[in-house]
Amino acid sequence: MKRGYSIALAASTAILLVTAGQPSFGENAPTTDEIVRALRPVPSALQGGHQGLPTIGAAPIRPEANPNYTNASTTGTVVHPDTRAGRTPSPREQAKAPSTVAPAGCPERPDSDGQPMIDFKVAFEFGSAQLKPESIETLSRLGKALNGGLGDQKLFKIEGHTDAVGSLPYNSRLSQQRAAAVRDFLIRQMGVSAERLSSVGKAFCEPLDPKDPYGAENRRVVVINQTS
Repeated sequence: MKRGYSIALAASTAILLVTAGQPSFGENAPTTDEIVRALRPVPSALQGGHQGLPTIGAAPIRPEANPNYTNASTTGTVVHPDTRAGRTPSPREQAKAPSTVAPAGCPERPDSDGQPMIDFKVAFEFGSAQLKPESIETLSRLGKALNGGLGDQKLFKIEGHTDAVGSLPYNSRLSQQRAAAVRDFLIRQMGVSAERLSSVGKAFCEPLDPKDPYGAENRRVVVINQTS
């Protein structure tokens, strides 16, 4: 009896250790400071480099894209960040670059006009706009960023994106409901002013990975700073 109890205790302890070692959703989410940096616009005086002052004998310096966000809504030619850094991206990395061609039935992808944005993996219950508990930490960080370091920024758009499973009308409705759920959480739970937030559903019209429209990475929320 004692031997059987020892084996059962050891097994339960092993299960506890394995469970405790698994990373939580929040551990991979951006920090509040990273959200602020991603959504903070570059001051116009700094956009040309050297605080807007020309440098004699040197070519103009263009600011690099913020590495903390994925420009999910940009049209035009997309340059992989590794290419800008002098390294040729692999074929798999190049395949991940956002496409400018809208899927069938979708409107043309809008021009984000260089607006700061960030992608979030927000977990919902299957086929619904009910937030899962593991999403709370991520959205709490977003709310703290909007009320803190981004408190002077007046307008943000929340986009809901889905994968290509199901019809366009179904995904349009679902993505709108999920974007609205994020907006509602930020207003009700984090005290963000409703006037600062709008929401829209994008369905599967702007996939993060056009080569794999059914991929999980396409199911996301994008926040865009639209403050002029």
